[in-house]
Amino acid sequence: MNTCKLHLFTWIGSGKQEEHSTLRPICPTHPEAQLKINVGVDKRLVVTCPEQGEHLVTMCSQVEFEAEKQQARELLEKLVG
Repeated sequence: MNTCKLHLFTWIGSGKQEEHSTLRPICPTHPEAQLKINVGVDKRLVVTCPEQGEHLVTMCSQVEFEAEKQQARELLEKLVG
């Protein structure tokens, strides 16, 4: 697994275009934790880490999340070659 740090998140993934490949944001403090993504009342995504009393990682729109996920996928694909 490779990682890349972008504006909103640090992402981890295989960088391969396989259907079962995983690409997900990680907590900068607890990279092994599985982040929780909920929709807030203002329709923004609220991304939290369940470790140490559940803390906020960031908030963003669905559009921002998907755009950065695509950017991370492209960067990780270049790393893998």
